[in-house]
Amino acid sequence: NYLIQSSATPPLLGPLTKTALTTKKLVDLKSTVTNSATSIACGATTTYTVTLDNAGPDEGPVGVTITNNVSSGLTVNSWSCTANGGTLACPAPVGTGSIAGTTTTVWPVGQSLVYTVNATANACPGGASTITYTVTISLPAGDPINVDPEKSNSTGVHVVNAGPALKTLTVTTSGAGDGSVTSVLAGISCTKPNGATQCTDVQQFASGSDVAL
Repeated sequence: NYLIQSSATPPLLGPLTKTALTTKKLVDLKSTVTNSATSIACGATTTYTVTLDNAGPDEGPVGVTITNNVSSGLTVNSWSCTANGGTLACPAPVGTGSIAGTTTTVWPVGQSLVYTVNATANACPGGASTITYTVTISLPAGDPINVDPEKSNSTGVHVVNAGPALKTLTVTTSGAGDGSVTSVLAGISCTKPNGATQCTDVQQFASGSDVAL
């Protein structure tokens, strides 16, 4: 039971209440995948940057896993890993193929792993294709202490169009009004803030691609 009492009134007794105490730690693991290219010619090289962070508020444990899905249209020639912040270590400093691995050190808040991935788009005899590169970071399976409070940011994805040749597509707005123009396949992104201002975007797409605006 609990007791609520002021200096001027009689005590007020209430029903039994229960409070659950927990020692769980919150470890917000984040994965970001970037690539400056929106399209790649078949046989051409491209570079991905993968940044893995612990946004806290608590320190991450040993045994954080990194999984990497490499699209069938991509060959990873080499990669390197750099640990930023002090005590965090890369699972491996260099490699080829997938960057998948498991950490062997604790992961302090604010420290990061940055991978530079050098790859080649494979031959595409069937014409245009889409290459998807995905990296997910997660706490050890069955960890009873640590919890990722925001799993939606634990997977980084980059999608790029590949084809036998690249063609340039230019989109320019005109007229009054405001709004945005985007494309499917991804690439074009043009925002017109008001009636007096126009916007232009120029991107390259694989020859033969169907691009919807």
